[in-house]
Parts: sequence; C-alpha cells; structure tokens
Amino acid sequence: MDDVELGKATVVAAEAGVEWEAPKNHYGKCLYSFESVPIKSSGVTTVTVVSFYEELVVFQEESTLLCYPKYYSQKIIPKYQFKDAHISNKHPLHWVALGFVCILGGSFALSNEEMQTLGIAIIVCGFLMFLYPFVQKCCGCTYYTVTFDVVVEKPEGWSRLIVEYIDFWLNMIGYGSKPSSISINTATKPNVAVLMDYVFGSLTADMTEMHLMHHLISADLSYAVKPKKLSDLHNPEDANRVLDVPQYDDSGENEKTETEELVTTLTNIHSTKFGKVLYKLASAVEGSIYKERTIVTFYEQVVLFQEERQLLCWPMWFRQYTVPKYKFNSMTTERTNPKLYLLLGLLFFFAGCGMCADNMVPGGVVLILLSIPVLIWPCFVSTYEIVFHIEHFKESGLLKKIRSLFFFIFKQTSTTIAIKTQLKPDSDTMMEYVFGPLRDEMNAVHSLNHLLHDDMTKILAPRSLSAFHEPHFLVEK
Repeated sequence: MDDVELGKATVVAAEAGVEWEAPKNHYGKCLYSFESVPIKSSGVTTVTVVSFYEELVVFQEESTLLCYPKYYSQKIIPKYQFKDAHISNKHPLHWVALGFVCILGGSFALSNEEMQTLGIAIIVCGFLMFLYPFVQKCCGCTYYTVTFDVVVEKPEGWSRLIVEYIDFWLNMIGYGSKPSSISINTATKPNVAVLMDYVFGSLTADMTEMHLMHHLISADLSYAVKPKKLSDLHNPEDANRVLDVPQYDDSGENEKTETEELVTTLTNIHSTKFGKVLYKLASAVEGSIYKERTIVTFYEQVVLFQEERQLLCWPMWFRQYTVPKYKFNSMTTERTNPKLYLLLGLLFFFAGCGMCADNMVPGGVVLILLSIPVLIWPCFVSTYEIVFHIEHFKESGLLKKIRSLFFFIFKQTSTTIAIKTQLKPDSDTMMEYVFGPLRDEMNAVHSLNHLLHDDMTKILAPRSLSAFHEPHFLVEK
C-alpha cells in the first residue's frame, strides 16, 4: 500500500454525518508500510496496516464481517514515543512439545488393549505436530513478529517502584496496566534498516555527547555537572572527532572463515545514519541436538544483535534487536579458566585408579583414558567470553537495593549480554567503542570525581566539562 492509496483513505465524520477524503500528505511523506497476517475470529477478518510517516506512525486495523462493507479504526502514535524495535520469527518449540506429549500419552495408551486404537491415533497426531513446522516453511506460511516498545509514562523514584509492584500482581491475575509494546505479525520479512533508522536515526547526530553523558550518569557525576546543551560536554576542537578504530574489511578480498562468511551475509544494515561497520563478533554453540549463535555487528552509532537458534532439524528461529551506542556502560573480556578441567581430569584419573585397585579394571581404565583429553583440552581449545553491560536507567541507594533484591518483581536498571567465541576478540576496538568518549575528557571527569566525593562541588560547581580546562571556575552568585 503506497502513499497515494493511504492518503485516499476515507474518514467518516460521525458528528457531521458526512464523508471526507483526507489529503494525500496529511501525515507527511510515507516512508515505509507493511501489513499484518489476517486474523480471523467469529467471522471477522482483521488486517493491520502499519504506515511510517515522517512525523508519526499510523496503525490501521481494517476489518471485514461477512459481506458487509469494510470498517476500520486508526491508532496514531507520534514518532518521539517509539523507544525500541525487535524483529523475530516464531519458534517451533510449542509444536515439538505438543508432539512429544502426544507420543508419550499414546505410548501409555498402547499398553491398554482397550485403548490401542486411540493410542495409535494420538501417536499419529504427535508425528503430525512434529512435521507441521516443516509444512509451514515449505508452504511459505511462516511469519515475522515486529515488536515496538512505546514510551507510555515514566515515573521516577519510589513512584516507579510502586507502579511496577502493582503491575506485577495485576499481570498475575491477567489484568495488567496499559501495555508499552505493540506486536505485529507479518508474512513478509520487514526492512530492518528502515525500522531501526526510524527508531534510532535521530540519535546519531549527538551520539558521542550522549554516550559521555550516560557515563557521567552511571558514575553518579551528573548532578554536579549540569550542561545546558550537549555540546558543552566536549571541547569545540573535539566536536568532529571520530572513533579511532580500524575499519572492518567487508570487501571479501581477505580470506575468511566459514563463521565470518555467515556473519557477513546475515546482519548488514545499509543506513547512512548508522555509519560504517567497525567490527563483527560471532558466538556459536554447536551441538547435535541444539544450536545457538549470536552475531554482533558494531556500527559507528548502534550495535545490532542477532540471536539464532535451532533444535535438531527443525527450522531455525531468530531475534534481531538494536542497542544505541550510548547505552554501553562497560565491558569485560575473559578467557576460560582451566581450573575446572584440571579438577575434573584429576577426579577421573584418581577415581579410575581406585576402581583398578578394587578389581574393577575395565571401568577404571575407561576413566583414566577419559581423564587425558579432559586435562589437555584447555591447551588446544580456548574460549573467550565478552560481557557487555547496558544500563537502561539510573537508581541508587535504597531503591537500587530493593530492586536488585526482588529482581523477579521489578525491572532491572541494567542488563548484561554475554558472547562466547573461540576466536580471540579485538579488545582494543571494543574498549574504544565503549569508553572512547571518555578518552578526551578523562582528566576532567577524574577531577570532577575527586571534587564530588570530597564534597567540594558545593563551592566549585562547573557547568560543563570544558570548564575544567579553564584556570578557575566558581559558582555564580
């Protein structure tokens, strides 16, 4: 549905009792639109059309009841209320679980002579449920879920805690508060670049200053420095500074491993606002039953995460989400500690020796032989773990203690994303990405931290970090 068709939508003026035609550019230029899969219920077929205009988004539910004229309702949300967007496809786990339950129940029914026919029917249904995800994929009936996080309200302090506590118990009885997310199921793969550009594109112009301010908020330094504008956080000569990291070579000229080939083809967002690809990181957990892989793509302004999972030979499902650069607070990199392998190998070895002494030679020999690969495994295979700390909002004192203690009730102020890989990561590039905005102002932030924790900011109160570079700064009276 293009802009002209959407612009010619007929709006019924109930009060006047007449119909009027909305202007074609009533909401500005239509940038992108997609339709949901039809939902049929009680003879009513409903399709939701999502249209992204320059200033707002229109969710139009078009419904048809039997042969009656089509009717619709519109929900209009301004662009500034969109906080995040996630893209995923449906996993087949519930069909696998139902099929397993049917086969298990049918097996018990076969033990009873009077219920053998019923048991065979239940087992057949179980196998059909196993095959249903493959049939969906072959027929092209799979769909994608686009979830938008919308800012509804933002209470602070104790009000936020009380509201979350009430919502927790209301959701337990199925009567929660107004949802802050909107999910749309669509049969066509959505354009990730357009959606992420629409949600996060306006942040890119001041990303470096926002990243620096976010570090100050996380370190409890923001209430001592209150800049009037984001440009006050940097010196004028540093305004156009770019990340000092090597550019990622995505040309394909260099020799790449199989994992890097998959990374290159799966997660590329072609958007000028997000900048170039700086670095890519892949985490893979391969197994005969379950496979899981996380692909992280670092752009100049945002980071794209794609999580892929597969169970046996069933179709793979995935989830894509984007995190703005300024939300990255810190990171840690660890290499696998061989202590566990050493203790486990010694346990197998001494247990095998004990079994050989007790005339259980075959079992003892097996344990001794098993201890050898366990002991030498860390010498040949190394695993690295990179943990990113992403902070969503700031709380301190008693509020923070209560929130962390009752984590199963309240939302957490920060989340961690762990990536495990067998390839040694480029720590310098990632540290520059996370802590780069602090580099040019590290002395100023260090001085501010001394002043703040020595209770000197009541006398010396700079309005910006650049004030630390001046000979003197005093409070204006």
